[in-house]
Amino acid sequence: MSWVVYHKAYHDAFRDRVPYNVAVVELEEGARLITNVAAPNDSLRIGLPVRLRVEEAFGLPLPRFAPDGAG
Repeated sequence: MSWVVYHKAYHDAFRDRVPYNVAVVELEEGARLITNVAAPNDSLRIGLPVRLRVEEAFGLPLPRFAPDGAG
């Protein structure tokens, strides 16, 4: 996993979310997904095991990830 933390909203839809992270998560199958990790930004680290969560945002189902407590 690789990520950046945005401290400025470049779109009004994200104004209430700063600071927020944008992550690239590599799936076991090898594909990479640009997403968000629902965790405190200072807890993110390389190799953090994550689990898929599908959440609704802006009226759309969005794939997000959360730390996997089993890992």
